[in-house]
Parts: sequence; C-alpha cells; structure tokens
Amino acid sequence: KNRDSVSDPIMESLRTFMITYLDMKKIYIRKAMGLATGCFYEEVQRKEEFSRLLKFINAIVTGARSSNVTVFLLCNTPGVLLDKDVSGVRSNISTYIIGKLKDESDREVIKKLGIGDALPFVDEIASNPQKFKNCFVCKYDTGYDANTVIFKAMVPPHVVKHLDSRDKQTV
Repeated sequence: KNRDSVSDPIMESLRTFMITYLDMKKIYIRKAMGLATGCFYEEVQRKEEFSRLLKFINAIVTGARSSNVTVFLLCNTPGVLLDKDVSGVRSNISTYIIGKLKDESDREVIKKLGIGDALPFVDEIASNPQKFKNCFVCKYDTGYDANTVIFKAMVPPHVVKHLDSRDKQTV
C-alpha cells in the first residue's frame, strides 16, 4: 500500500485531521438521524501520527454507545493492543475477532489480553484449514451474553475479484 512512498509529517498531520474531522461529522449527522455508525481504522500501527489518532479513537469509544457508534480497530498483530497508548481503547473492547496467528508471541499476547480461552478455537481453525477456510474466532461480551464462536466469512467471487489489490505476475 504505502511501501513506495516516503512519509511526510505534514501529510500525516493533515490525514489525521481529516480522519478525525470527517468521522466526527459523520457520527454527529448519523446520530441526529437516529442511525448507527461503524468506524474502521485499519493498520493504524503504521501511522507516525498513531498517538494523536489513538486519542481521537479513545474519545470515540468512550462515548460510543451513546453516539450509536461501533469502532473497528483492525491490526496486523494483536501485540498492538498491548501498547500503553492503547490502554484507553483496550479497556473499551467488548469483542475480539481473531484470525490466523503468526507465531507463539501472538498466543502470549492473546493470553495477556485475557482472552486465552479463545485459543482452542484458534487452534481448531489452524489444524483443519480446509474445513475452516475463511473462518475467524469471535469472542464477544454484550453485557447480556458472552461467548466464543467460530464464524465463516462468505464473500461472493465477484466481490473477491474487486477486493484483490495485490499485483499479480503471470509466469
């Protein structure tokens, strides 16, 4: 995605400002209309302005229920959630969706997050990849109900074609 570009501090500050401004405007308008909002923050661990963006995300999650907002923090590694700057966000997480873990250190992070009881489900998916293709472990706590489940992401082939963003080479 950004592997060929050099990060410019002014551009990063501008991106952070635009993300926060547009998200707050969207949340306010949708709340006034009685609608719910989903905010997705992807690969924020790569951003130089991560701490500033985290303060904003923390402000959103603190008042998320009253604003009808669901915040999705997408991370490449669960270790991002152990960062001290993420503690305010982490304390408000009620649902974890876990995919394939890269190594043993990821398992230790899952345990430190207090969701180690999801690991047998993760192991089940890893031990039978054909049966559990495109599956994830979801550990949730709604306040009324708490459970751990395996769910399958089913995406139609024509959508997968449009989502494929990697360069492909033919040999």
